[in-house]
Amino acid sequence: MYRACLLPRDGEPIMILRAVDLGPFTESSWLSRSVAFADWEVPIRVLADTIRSLGYATGRVGLDEDSNCMPRSRFKQLSAQLPDARFVDFSGVMAELRARKSTREIAVLRRAAAIGDLGIDAALKASGEGRSRRDAAAAVYQVFMQEGADAARAGIITAGVGNAFLHGGLTKQPLAKGDILHMELLPYIDGYSARR
Repeated sequence: MYRACLLPRDGEPIMILRAVDLGPFTESSWLSRSVAFADWEVPIRVLADTIRSLGYATGRVGLDEDSNCMPRSRFKQLSAQLPDARFVDFSGVMAELRARKSTREIAVLRRAAAIGDLGIDAALKASGEGRSRRDAAAAVYQVFMQEGADAARAGIITAGVGNAFLHGGLTKQPLAKGDILHMELLPYIDGYSARR
């Protein structure tokens, strides 16, 4: 569902998100300002109203034109709501900022990577001829939950021969001799993941 983060030139960032997501956001984010909207509200209108309340409705508004949350149809709605704003391309800036990690972020990424390693070890012990990829996934999920990873999809766990199976789904089909068990685990902690 829709979400946006406003980064005013002065002051703290403001997250705009669904009201049902406010609890998890508040628990895990370092941001202290947010605007939550109900599912029946129009998110772009909430975004425009927030920009207006900050006094930026007639200023320059940087916009990440590569964002999945701002396709052309939404941008047209936003620009209609803020006819006096001047929109400028802000693409790439957030990616550059996200590449810089704090000491805490690095520690969280290292912990996620360690959990991923434990997950791979558990999956290997739970797999083999006659066992299924679902058996391997169950072992991964158990490790992720016991070790404190976020409750999310464990990642890709598939099996087969060749390369046409790499993005398949979980099945109970037993592994056969010569099958390759392919795993791309995604242990998340506080929204940070270390692909293993």
